[in-house]
Amino acid sequence: IKLSILKGRKNYICKKLVDSFIPSNYSELRVYFKIYKWNLYTKNGDVSEIDLKNEFSIFSKFSAINESCIKRCIDCYVTNARNLAKKSNIILTNHSLAMTSSTTEKSILEDIDLLLIDEAHEIANVATDVFTQKNYLSEFEDNLKSFSNYEDKIKKSVSNSTRFLELFQKSKVILNNYYEELKLLNITFNDLKLKSQGIFKLKIDVNNQYVQSEMMLLKTREARKYLFNLSDIIEMDDLKKLIDNNFVNLISTIENYINKFEIIFNEDDTNMISWLESDNKESIVFISSPISVDTFLKNSIFENQENIILTGATLTSFGSPEEFCSDIGINNLNNYEIFDSEFDYKNNVLLSIPSNMPEPNDPSYTNSLVNLITDLSGKIQEKILVLFTSYSALNSVRKGLKTQNFIGVISQGVDGNAQRVINKFKNQGSVLLGTGPLWQGVDFGADVNIKALIISKLPFSVPNDPLINARSQKYYEPFLEFYVPDAVRKFKQGYGRLIRSKKDFGSLICADSRILTKNYGEEFMNCIPDYSYVQEPVLEISDHIKSWLDNHD
Repeated sequence: IKLSILKGRKNYICKKLVDSFIPSNYSELRVYFKIYKWNLYTKNGDVSEIDLKNEFSIFSKFSAINESCIKRCIDCYVTNARNLAKKSNIILTNHSLAMTSSTTEKSILEDIDLLLIDEAHEIANVATDVFTQKNYLSEFEDNLKSFSNYEDKIKKSVSNSTRFLELFQKSKVILNNYYEELKLLNITFNDLKLKSQGIFKLKIDVNNQYVQSEMMLLKTREARKYLFNLSDIIEMDDLKKLIDNNFVNLISTIENYINKFEIIFNEDDTNMISWLESDNKESIVFISSPISVDTFLKNSIFENQENIILTGATLTSFGSPEEFCSDIGINNLNNYEIFDSEFDYKNNVLLSIPSNMPEPNDPSYTNSLVNLITDLSGKIQEKILVLFTSYSALNSVRKGLKTQNFIGVISQGVDGNAQRVINKFKNQGSVLLGTGPLWQGVDFGADVNIKALIISKLPFSVPNDPLINARSQKYYEPFLEFYVPDAVRKFKQGYGRLIRSKKDFGSLICADSRILTKNYGEEFMNCIPDYSYVQEPVLEISDHIKSWLDNHD
């Protein structure tokens, strides 16, 4: 059996771009030296081989994501990886690449005898990410600056082409004016954000007084016209011999931004929802996402595939398998089978609920959760995972633990990304605070022995999120038919962090009192197949958990 691992183009470097790259600032210079040295000996050109920390945005300037780069390279890392995959019996890849490949490079999924998708409950979320258009204003600005900086070079290189130089200068003016319009939206967004509480997102539609989508669409198309004309002249006048690859790729990159802006500001497609949100700096991100992904999946990853197997531990949480398959674009489900879990939840899971915990929106909630973590950690002397639904809630608890001089806490974000904090957790630390990826999908490994999992808050989606709100509108009773089932699925994925084998045992602590006080709380308690149960006050429940762990056979 020949097995190959396949990754997306953005994961590989382009040798020609490395050779011709000229850094424009210190950050680019630092990354360039790392990549240049690594490129001398790498066999695969895979970015995972090199530690770039948080500088992946700069790596994109060297990556083989640009098609013009791919077509020009003879000895290309991407081509080599694809050729190896064609000779393999088994190709291992992720959901995202399988979808993007099926829309851009049919050859990767052609002649596949069997398409096997594990963790299939995630496929709709991944499809949403893959088919979402996203433009960071700060990155767009950086590319426009690089574009403008080429003027002197162009004057020297193509002095015999007055037409090209004039169009370049006109394009520069149009693009800079376009950016100024976007910057005004940035100022408006920041002003509105200051008046709001929590995460702020601004929906883009024709009725929005702050974002005139029709006007912005016209300005976008004007910018696109000049940029496309510039590309056409390069092709027609055969100027590629005079202009370096970096400039050609830069035009292609800006064209890509403009194309995305057109989708974001165009409201003709009723299945797309667009909005603005913060990028955690003073800048904004323009986003457009599909409300339903069934058609996208049907026309991409599932197209022409006759044999498909979907597997997952929470697929029955979607109602029926037929309903789940219909939502992801499969309308001809032949058969399915539901297997009972092999895990002994009755003896291996202790569901613990603090009886006097305030609700998550109560001002005293964070302090109560800090007390629970501190008391439990001191009593059981075991590894504890605490899952949050937001970074802000995580950071509030982290700061609370810090004020109590708590030692041994590792925090996702502050101490690195999901995989980095898990690696740290293996060797040091007694408490790991996590969110996002740590709820599902990330492998902790058999050597991380978690004995207590605290779910800080029932994982309901934010109702004022434009995409979530648009999806909920398809239901007669959005809260009961959409929000609760979605939160229960996430809850099930969360407690899956505790029991990962027949040998695992531990306590699941739900620190959200709504599981007891609200009618829908029963849905969460019933989603665990079976369990032992304890309900006691915050500062007493740790003793019961310790006793249960000590007496576990």
